[in-house]
Amino acid sequence: MSRPSPPDPSNPSDRRVPEIALAVGVVLAVPLGLFVALVEGDPLSAAALALALFYPFAAYAVAFSDDPASVLRPNPVLAAGAVVAALLAIVGLLVGRPATGLAVGLLAVVPTVAYHVRYGASVDPLAPPQTLALGGVVAAVALAVGLGTGDGLAGAVGAVLALLGTADYHDRRGERFDRRSERLVVGGCFLSAVLVVVAAVIAGQAIVGVVVGFGLVAVGTVVARGGVVQNETLS
Repeated sequence: MSRPSPPDPSNPSDRRVPEIALAVGVVLAVPLGLFVALVEGDPLSAAALALALFYPFAAYAVAFSDDPASVLRPNPVLAAGAVVAALLAIVGLLVGRPATGLAVGLLAVVPTVAYHVRYGASVDPLAPPQTLALGGVVAAVALAVGLGTGDGLAGAVGAVLALLGTADYHDRRGERFDRRSERLVVGGCFLSAVLVVVAAVIAGQAIVGVVVGFGLVAVGTVVARGGVVQNETLS
Protein backbone atom coordinates (compact mmCIF):
# COMPACT_ATOMS: atom_id res chain seq x y z
CA MET A 1 0.00 0.00 0.00
CA SER A 2 1.56 3.27 -1.10
CA ARG A 3 1.82 6.20 1.25
CA PRO A 4 0.03 9.43 0.38
CA SER A 5 2.31 12.03 -1.13
CA PRO A 6 3.20 15.00 1.09
CA PRO A 7 1.60 18.38 0.41
CA ASP A 8 3.15 20.36 -2.43
CA PRO A 9 3.70 23.99 -1.28
CA SER A 10 3.67 25.16 -4.91
CA ASN A 11 0.17 23.83 -5.38
CA PRO A 12 -2.39 26.16 -3.72
CA SER A 13 -4.83 23.29 -3.21
CA ASP A 14 -2.20 21.41 -1.15
CA ARG A 15 -1.27 24.28 1.14
CA ARG A 16 -2.36 24.15 4.72
CA VAL A 17 -4.32 27.14 5.90
CA PRO A 18 -4.13 26.83 9.69
CA GLU A 19 -5.21 30.44 10.04
CA ILE A 20 -8.75 29.24 9.35
CA ALA A 21 -8.60 27.69 12.80
CA LEU A 22 -8.44 31.21 14.26
CA ALA A 23 -11.66 32.14 12.51
CA VAL A 24 -13.33 28.94 13.68
CA GLY A 25 -12.22 29.63 17.24
CA VAL A 26 -13.63 33.14 17.15
CA VAL A 27 -16.92 31.94 15.61
CA LEU A 28 -17.33 29.37 18.40
CA ALA A 29 -15.98 31.34 21.35
CA VAL A 30 -17.54 34.78 20.91
CA PRO A 31 -21.22 33.80 20.46
CA LEU A 32 -21.08 31.21 23.25
CA GLY A 33 -19.34 33.65 25.56
CA LEU A 34 -21.95 36.33 24.86
CA PHE A 35 -24.73 33.79 25.41
CA VAL A 36 -23.37 32.82 28.82
CA ALA A 37 -22.87 36.47 29.76
CA LEU A 38 -26.45 37.38 28.82
CA VAL A 39 -28.19 34.30 30.23
CA GLU A 40 -26.14 33.76 33.38
CA GLY A 41 -25.17 37.39 33.93
CA ASP A 42 -21.62 36.31 34.72
CA PRO A 43 -19.08 38.07 32.49
CA LEU A 44 -16.09 36.35 34.11
CA SER A 45 -17.39 32.83 33.52
CA ALA A 46 -18.32 33.85 29.98
CA ALA A 47 -14.81 35.17 29.36
CA ALA A 48 -13.22 32.04 30.83
CA LEU A 49 -15.36 29.82 28.62
CA ALA A 50 -14.61 31.89 25.52
CA LEU A 51 -10.87 31.80 26.20
CA ALA A 52 -10.96 28.06 26.87
CA LEU A 53 -12.66 27.54 23.52
CA PHE A 54 -10.53 29.94 21.49
CA TYR A 55 -7.00 29.14 22.66
CA PRO A 56 -6.91 25.49 21.44
CA PHE A 57 -7.76 26.70 17.92
CA ALA A 58 -5.12 29.40 18.20
CA ALA A 59 -2.59 26.81 19.37
CA TYR A 60 -3.44 24.64 16.37
CA ALA A 61 -2.96 27.57 14.01
CA VAL A 62 0.42 28.38 15.53
CA ALA A 63 1.60 24.76 15.56
CA PHE A 64 0.79 24.12 11.91
CA SER A 65 1.68 27.49 10.44
CA ASP A 66 4.95 27.80 8.56
CA ASP A 67 5.40 31.34 9.88
CA PRO A 68 3.01 32.11 12.76
CA ALA A 69 4.51 35.55 13.38
CA SER A 70 3.48 36.70 9.90
CA VAL A 71 -0.18 36.22 10.81
CA LEU A 72 -0.16 36.77 14.56
CA ARG A 73 2.28 39.57 15.29
CA PRO A 74 3.86 38.79 18.68
CA ASN A 75 3.85 42.36 20.02
CA PRO A 76 0.17 43.10 19.27
CA VAL A 77 -0.79 39.67 20.56
CA LEU A 78 1.00 40.32 23.85
CA ALA A 79 -0.50 43.81 24.10
CA ALA A 80 -4.00 42.45 23.45
CA GLY A 81 -3.52 39.78 26.12
CA ALA A 82 -2.37 42.38 28.64
CA VAL A 83 -5.30 44.70 27.90
CA VAL A 84 -7.85 41.88 28.16
CA ALA A 85 -6.26 40.70 31.40
CA ALA A 86 -6.43 44.20 32.89
CA LEU A 87 -10.07 44.58 31.87
CA LEU A 88 -11.00 41.22 33.39
CA ALA A 89 -9.21 42.11 36.62
CA ILE A 90 -11.18 45.38 36.76
CA VAL A 91 -14.45 43.53 36.09
CA GLY A 92 -13.59 41.15 38.91
CA LEU A 93 -13.21 44.10 41.27
CA LEU A 94 -16.47 45.66 40.11
CA VAL A 95 -18.51 42.50 40.61
CA GLY A 96 -16.90 41.69 43.95
CA ARG A 97 -14.90 38.69 42.73
CA PRO A 98 -11.33 39.96 42.49
CA ALA A 99 -9.70 36.52 42.69
CA THR A 100 -11.78 35.21 39.81
CA GLY A 101 -11.09 38.32 37.76
CA LEU A 102 -7.37 37.93 38.36
CA ALA A 103 -7.45 34.22 37.51
CA VAL A 104 -9.35 34.73 34.26
CA GLY A 105 -7.09 37.66 33.42
CA LEU A 106 -4.05 35.43 33.85
CA LEU A 107 -5.75 32.82 31.68
CA ALA A 108 -5.97 35.51 29.00
CA VAL A 109 -2.43 36.84 29.21
CA VAL A 110 -0.25 33.80 30.02
CA PRO A 111 -0.73 32.12 26.60
CA THR A 112 0.11 35.39 24.85
CA VAL A 113 3.31 35.65 26.91
CA ALA A 114 4.17 32.07 25.97
CA TYR A 115 3.59 32.91 22.32
CA HIS A 116 5.66 36.09 22.45
CA VAL A 117 8.57 34.40 24.18
CA ARG A 118 8.75 31.89 21.31
CA TYR A 119 8.13 34.11 18.29
CA GLY A 120 8.75 37.67 19.43
CA ALA A 121 11.93 39.68 19.76
CA SER A 122 14.39 38.36 22.34
CA VAL A 123 14.16 41.37 24.60
CA ASP A 124 13.83 40.84 28.35
CA PRO A 125 12.20 43.74 30.20
CA LEU A 126 13.42 42.21 33.45
CA ALA A 127 16.46 40.20 34.44
CA PRO A 128 15.80 36.47 35.00
CA PRO A 129 15.85 36.70 38.84
CA GLN A 130 13.48 39.67 38.69
CA THR A 131 11.16 37.73 36.38
CA LEU A 132 11.04 34.85 38.83
CA ALA A 133 10.43 37.23 41.72
CA LEU A 134 7.61 39.00 39.88
CA GLY A 135 5.93 35.71 39.01
CA GLY A 136 6.18 34.58 42.62
CA VAL A 137 4.67 37.84 43.85
CA VAL A 138 1.76 37.62 41.40
CA ALA A 139 1.12 34.01 42.41
CA ALA A 140 1.21 34.90 46.10
CA VAL A 141 -1.12 37.86 45.59
CA ALA A 142 -3.58 35.76 43.59
CA LEU A 143 -3.66 33.08 46.28
CA ALA A 144 -3.90 35.58 49.13
CA VAL A 145 -6.75 37.47 47.46
CA GLY A 146 -8.59 34.21 46.86
CA LEU A 147 -8.23 33.00 50.43
CA GLY A 148 -9.03 36.45 51.82
CA THR A 149 -12.26 36.76 49.85
CA GLY A 150 -13.48 33.21 50.30
CA ASP A 151 -12.65 32.30 46.68
CA GLY A 152 -9.70 30.06 47.35
CA LEU A 153 -10.08 27.88 44.26
CA ALA A 154 -9.93 30.87 41.92
CA GLY A 155 -6.94 32.17 43.84
CA ALA A 156 -5.22 28.81 43.50
CA VAL A 157 -5.89 28.69 39.75
CA GLY A 158 -4.49 32.19 39.37
CA ALA A 159 -1.40 31.26 41.35
CA VAL A 160 -0.79 28.18 39.21
CA LEU A 161 -1.17 30.16 35.99
CA ALA A 162 1.29 32.77 37.25
CA LEU A 163 3.79 30.09 38.30
CA LEU A 164 3.56 28.18 35.03
CA GLY A 165 3.82 31.33 32.93
CA THR A 166 6.88 32.50 34.86
CA ALA A 167 8.58 29.11 34.71
CA ASP A 168 8.00 28.84 30.97
CA TYR A 169 9.24 32.40 30.37
CA HIS A 170 12.37 31.81 32.42
CA ASP A 171 12.98 28.48 30.70
CA ARG A 172 12.83 30.13 27.27
CA ARG A 173 14.55 33.45 27.96
CA GLY A 174 16.23 33.19 31.32
CA GLU A 175 19.61 32.02 32.44
CA ARG A 176 19.92 28.30 33.04
CA PHE A 177 20.38 27.16 36.61
CA ASP A 178 23.60 25.42 37.47
CA ARG A 179 23.25 21.77 38.48
CA ARG A 180 23.20 22.46 42.21
CA SER A 181 20.69 25.30 41.97
CA GLU A 182 18.54 23.25 39.64
CA ARG A 183 18.36 20.38 42.13
CA LEU A 184 17.48 22.81 44.92
CA VAL A 185 14.71 24.46 42.90
CA VAL A 186 13.21 21.18 41.68
CA GLY A 187 13.45 19.56 45.10
CA GLY A 188 12.03 22.67 46.73
CA CYS A 189 9.06 22.69 44.35
CA PHE A 190 8.24 19.04 45.00
CA LEU A 191 8.68 19.33 48.76
CA SER A 192 6.63 22.55 48.86
CA ALA A 193 3.88 20.82 46.90
CA VAL A 194 3.62 18.10 49.54
CA LEU A 195 3.68 20.60 52.40
CA VAL A 196 1.06 22.81 50.74
CA VAL A 197 -1.32 19.88 50.22
CA VAL A 198 -0.90 18.71 53.82
CA ALA A 199 -1.39 22.23 55.21
CA ALA A 200 -4.41 22.80 53.00
CA VAL A 201 -6.05 19.55 54.11
CA ILE A 202 -5.53 20.51 57.75
CA ALA A 203 -7.01 23.96 57.06
CA GLY A 204 -10.02 22.50 55.27
CA GLN A 205 -8.93 23.79 51.85
CA ALA A 206 -7.98 20.48 50.25
CA ILE A 207 -8.92 21.46 46.68
CA VAL A 208 -6.90 24.66 46.92
CA GLY A 209 -3.91 22.70 48.17
CA VAL A 210 -4.15 20.14 45.39
CA VAL A 211 -4.32 22.85 42.71
CA VAL A 212 -1.38 24.80 44.12
CA GLY A 213 0.57 21.58 44.65
CA PHE A 214 -0.01 20.64 41.03
CA GLY A 215 1.31 24.02 39.98
CA LEU A 216 4.48 23.60 42.04
CA VAL A 217 5.09 20.13 40.62
CA ALA A 218 4.58 21.50 37.11
CA VAL A 219 7.09 24.29 37.76
CA GLY A 220 9.62 21.78 39.05
CA THR A 221 9.07 19.67 35.95
CA VAL A 222 9.65 22.67 33.67
CA VAL A 223 12.89 23.53 35.47
CA ALA A 224 14.07 19.91 35.34
CA ARG A 225 13.20 19.66 31.66
CA GLY A 226 15.23 22.83 30.98
CA GLY A 227 18.23 21.27 32.68
CA VAL A 228 17.89 18.09 30.63
CA VAL A 229 17.71 20.06 27.39
CA GLN A 230 20.76 22.11 28.38
CA ASN A 231 22.77 18.98 29.17
CA GLU A 232 21.80 17.36 25.87
CA THR A 233 22.84 20.53 24.01
CA LEU A 234 26.21 20.65 25.74
CA SER A 235 26.85 17.01 25.04
